[in-house]
Amino acid sequence: MTKPTKTKSNSDMTTITRAATNRVIFAALLSVLASALLLGGCSPCIDEVIWRKPSPDSKLTVTVFLRDCGATTKPVSWVTVHPSSGRYDNEKDIALTADRVQKIEVTWTDNSNVSIRCLTCQRSEVHAQRMKVAWVNVHYQFDLER
Repeated sequence: MTKPTKTKSNSDMTTITRAATNRVIFAALLSVLASALLLGGCSPCIDEVIWRKPSPDSKLTVTVFLRDCGATTKPVSWVTVHPSSGRYDNEKDIALTADRVQKIEVTWTDNSNVSIRCLTCQRSEVHAQRMKVAWVNVHYQFDLER
């Protein structure tokens, strides 16, 4: 004797199809979110702009800011030279980076030369010190070296 088999009704099939579709949509959304996080869509770092100083012709700006990436890292002072209409935090625009909060002064000599004076930088705290950013010559003075 064979047991009668129960066939699935159309409403059962619709429920199964809907559940499978929801799982696929959820997996796709989860994948997009993970990709955004991995590609820097959500950075744990916070920047605090200390001040900006435009060049004499206002085409470029020097921005001094503090980047803090959380409890496991030290805050870092950044100085960038960048187009006035652009972002201030591009790595290609870095002139100076130094550990901790620093007292930094900037003086534009002309559109091609800028002087950066760090009143509190110790040589061991300075990690990046570029002599030229774009077409701008960068001159440094570190008061604690005297």
